[in-house]
Amino acid sequence: MITSLKNAIGTETSLKAYVHKIRKASGLSFVTLRYGRYMLQAVYIPDLCKTPISDMCEGAYIEAYATVTEEKRSEYGFELTLKSFSVLSKPECEMPITSSQPTLREQIEHRSISVKYAKERDILTVRSAMEYAYIEFMQSQGFISINTPKIVASHNNDEYISVKYFDKNASLASSTDASKIIAAGGLDKVYEVGAGYCKRNSNSTRHLNEYTRLDFELSYAASGDVRNILKNVVRYIDNYIITNYSDELQRLEISPKRIQDIPSMTYTDALKLLNKSPKQPDLDPTDERKLSLYAKENLNSSLIFITDTPPKKHHIYELENSGFVLLFDGTEIASGGEHITEYSSQLKRFTELSLNPDDYETVLSAQKYALPPMGGATIGLERLAMAYISLSDIRDAVFIVRDMHYITP
Repeated sequence: MITSLKNAIGTETSLKAYVHKIRKASGLSFVTLRYGRYMLQAVYIPDLCKTPISDMCEGAYIEAYATVTEEKRSEYGFELTLKSFSVLSKPECEMPITSSQPTLREQIEHRSISVKYAKERDILTVRSAMEYAYIEFMQSQGFISINTPKIVASHNNDEYISVKYFDKNASLASSTDASKIIAAGGLDKVYEVGAGYCKRNSNSTRHLNEYTRLDFELSYAASGDVRNILKNVVRYIDNYIITNYSDELQRLEISPKRIQDIPSMTYTDALKLLNKSPKQPDLDPTDERKLSLYAKENLNSSLIFITDTPPKKHHIYELENSGFVLLFDGTEIASGGEHITEYSSQLKRFTELSLNPDDYETVLSAQKYALPPMGGATIGLERLAMAYISLSDIRDAVFIVRDMHYITP
């Protein structure tokens, strides 16, 4: 797209674009056009353009006819001199967002407008690249894409969002572990990009009630094998973005991460470093920030694995002491570990959690008829984007927000 314009220097061209900004100067005007992922400068000179500038306004979509002129001071080495333009569409009334830096609330409530802002487009472009790179890596490693159901049998668990499914009670899935375990038993290596749901009553800057999961599961794998896959996929994503989206990183003022090896620390050692009780069941956000700061200052890494974590209550299929989390600049972006595949061990786990085995017959039947050892992990796509782009709120990393406050737009 941009190369064709560079090759057209000295000739006339036409393009359809969005009018991002109009800046009037003495005797002429400068128009910033969003052309796909690029921001281009166009010059309006009254004597050279057949269409009056008054026909154009910020927020309009136009088809422009222009001469491509060499301009070494421009980011792309050229600018456009408008010859004429036609308005394809323009706002019918004054925009509800007037600032070039809208508040988060304005961005969420007026998404059809804020998504046109250059920064929003760049954030969502980088997020899209992360998802694509994840899929590309998984395919290259022989993983098979699966699609697991998100409407599941009802659970008596406060973390699940209940829904009515015809004449049955159901829930929206907060985890795909059961489906992944079943799939990996026959397909060996599986992955998925899909929605996850959590009934979390939280205004936290790092939680959503609907989010995107990057899941994978592989057979004959121990926890270290899973971490190795996760390390390689995060490095692949980082390299893909650096190679293909340097313009977006530059505009977002993000320095390339260039992720190399990722150090690890056991949960026990992490608690000692934090001077916390060895019986503490989980890391809190402050703990995660302190551990990430330690990794950056002492291990030269923005990421760190915390291994051998105690199983959380909702990790009902996790093999004891095999779990881990991956921290990225103070935020947990991924978790995983080995999964229980033995029928008797799973029944024991359900008993410990006071869960009715009859509610989990599908996965139990798979374990009853034998499954290989296996493990897997989940990356939170919004969490990854939030950490990578250094966003202060996870809501900045999602197209349309679903949290405890927003069910529209």
